[in-house]
Amino acid sequence: MTSALDQTVRTLAEAAAEKKARDLLALDVHQLTSFTDAFLFATGTSDRHVRSVVDAMLEVSKEMGRSPLGVEGY
Repeated sequence: MTSALDQTVRTLAEAAAEKKARDLLALDVHQLTSFTDAFLFATGTSDRHVRSVVDAMLEVSKEMGRSPLGVEGY
C-alpha cells in the first residue's frame, strides 16, 4: 500500500477498533480493481454494534475528506 492509503486504512481501522469491532481485515486491492484501493472488513456482535462501528468509520472518513463507494451490512 502507498503511505497515504496505508494511513487512511489504519485510521479507519482504529475508528472501528475503538467501537470494539472484531476480526479487522484490510485488503489492498489497488492493483486488482479500478474502483477501489482497499477493502476493510470488521465483525460486530449485534445489529446495534455493527451500526455504531459503521457510523464511527463514516464519521472519520468524512473528517478525512473521503467517502466510501458503498457500505455492506449496514
